[in-house]
Amino acid sequence: MTARTKKFLAVVLTMTMVFSVMGLGLSSKPETAEISAEKALAPANGVSSDSDDTLYPTIILPGINHSPSYLCDEDGNRVKDSSGNDIGGGLLIIDNSNLVKRIVKKLLFPLLAAIFLKANVGLDKAVYDTVCDLFYVQKVNNDGTPANNLVCESFDGPLSSFSEDDNAWFYRMLPMQEVVSSIESKYGVENGEDYIYLYTFPLVGDPMEAGRGLVDYIENVKKQNNCDKVNLVTVSLGGTVLDAYCQTIADNYNGDFSNINRIINIVSCLDGTEIIGDFYGRNWNLDDTFLYHDYIPAVMEANGSDRAVGHLINIALRLLPKPCLYAILTAAMDGILDTILINDAQMWAMVPSDRYEALADRYLSDDDHAVLREKTDAFQEARVNLKSNLASVKAQGVDVYTLSGYGLTYLDGTYNFFGIVASTAKTNSDAVIPVVSTSIGATTAKAGKSLGYENAYTSPDGSVDASTCFSPDTTWFFTNQHHEIGYNDVAIRLCGKLLTGEIKDINSDPEFSQWLIARNTKQLKRWVFPDAENMMANEDGKYTDEQIAEVKTAYDAAKAVYADTVSGQDVVDKVTADLRQALVNVGYSKASSSSGQSWFQRMFYKFVTWLDGVIMDTVGGRGYFDKILFWNNK
Repeated sequence: MTARTKKFLAVVLTMTMVFSVMGLGLSSKPETAEISAEKALAPANGVSSDSDDTLYPTIILPGINHSPSYLCDEDGNRVKDSSGNDIGGGLLIIDNSNLVKRIVKKLLFPLLAAIFLKANVGLDKAVYDTVCDLFYVQKVNNDGTPANNLVCESFDGPLSSFSEDDNAWFYRMLPMQEVVSSIESKYGVENGEDYIYLYTFPLVGDPMEAGRGLVDYIENVKKQNNCDKVNLVTVSLGGTVLDAYCQTIADNYNGDFSNINRIINIVSCLDGTEIIGDFYGRNWNLDDTFLYHDYIPAVMEANGSDRAVGHLINIALRLLPKPCLYAILTAAMDGILDTILINDAQMWAMVPSDRYEALADRYLSDDDHAVLREKTDAFQEARVNLKSNLASVKAQGVDVYTLSGYGLTYLDGTYNFFGIVASTAKTNSDAVIPVVSTSIGATTAKAGKSLGYENAYTSPDGSVDASTCFSPDTTWFFTNQHHEIGYNDVAIRLCGKLLTGEIKDINSDPEFSQWLIARNTKQLKRWVFPDAENMMANEDGKYTDEQIAEVKTAYDAAKAVYADTVSGQDVVDKVTADLRQALVNVGYSKASSSSGQSWFQRMFYKFVTWLDGVIMDTVGGRGYFDKILFWNNK
């Protein structure tokens, strides 16, 4: 283990422990009623030679947190934690039973000993054991199979057959209400949810198996709808299933894609992400100022805390000597790798294809991993062949559309803890997946930099050349778009218009040109509009005509912005604030409260931030005792 590799690990354990205690991975889907697989649907619109006039059902291949899995006993019953809740979730599955107590029991005394004795006295082993304990539910065997009985929840019927809780969960994960409305408007059906399906697949699993399973799922959906084709919409990690599906059809069904009408990829992981490649390769951003001063406060701020909390963590972090910190965080990384990453074929599917061979040789060359290596090699073939497979798809008359975000590094947005990877210095991405992956081949400069040339497919900022994409004329880009694209109403509207055939390419509608802007209208759509509509309905006769008119003026202005495709985040924020204020003015809602911080808290946070800067200037990138005991050690 090199000193540079060990240096990064000092942050990994800190963030692992902080976010574990705060509840990372605890947002599992609530327990819901079982869903009937036998819901009968009216036929689609029959079979037609014009796909625009035919309502085909749409199957969504969802993202990394959209396929809930549950720990089950040998009889298939869900295992409960000590509070009676299912042990399950989408991304990280953690048994919450006495979580803090378990962490404290394992770490408290070794941690105190390390601080007072200024040496590693078994803390690294305690950290390794703690990490393995935290993530034991998703432990993976050497052959790529889950060590525990993890069962991925499946949904055989359409969205309209979901329970009330599942339906609400679906829209929280995938806010596609406007897509459903587009289907209803275009085809004159009463409930567009009858034609939306969700194909889930396990995070601990084999993407090629998920691709084979999709073949059968498509047949089931076709049978339910009495139709001969379906649409596929991939979201984020769902792109890996498309890779696998296309290769499965090429290998086993003579390359016959006649089951597919349209494919729409939305910020999809079609050729991995450098984040995972760097994680396996242990390639990190190791600048001392970034690591010991800037990183943790930025992460805390992006996740809703005050930056000063991060500076306070920085101050406490230095109680551990640097060599000790390296040792324990090496152990934390080893625990994560040994428990989940190394043996999970689905995680390997997120390693970029150009980095796969070297990393697979590093981790999967021994006999114990021979079966797993066959699985990961098979997916590598599928991914390398994606462009040629999609060329066959298009040659058979299937429309292929792609939506991609660009202009961000891994330090931007909610998931900015990914900014620790070395590729941050060169990436152009949506803060999670690079543009080259989501766009199927665009050429990019670093976010905010120019390629130094222009052509008909160059982005306004000069950082992206779409001419090298698989299909330049059917690929759209949203500048500064975070990976959570579902909160961008323009992107969702575009998806609906692509599904219904109202838009064919980047030249079909000037309002949906190739280069669009990012915006987040979640607050406006989910809460502010409904509040205004409820107030204006005035069902209890509480409000005067003048009050209703005041709210309606602000409401109409906000609706006009929502309806366009060119207003940026600043305009969205303004009309949202104006409508909220109108609701306050008429007494419908209360003015938002202040941060709630007292004068003492504000002064304390300012002091902590100042102190962390002084310590950084004085101590540098090391622990306090390293500076005192080894002051000549630069």
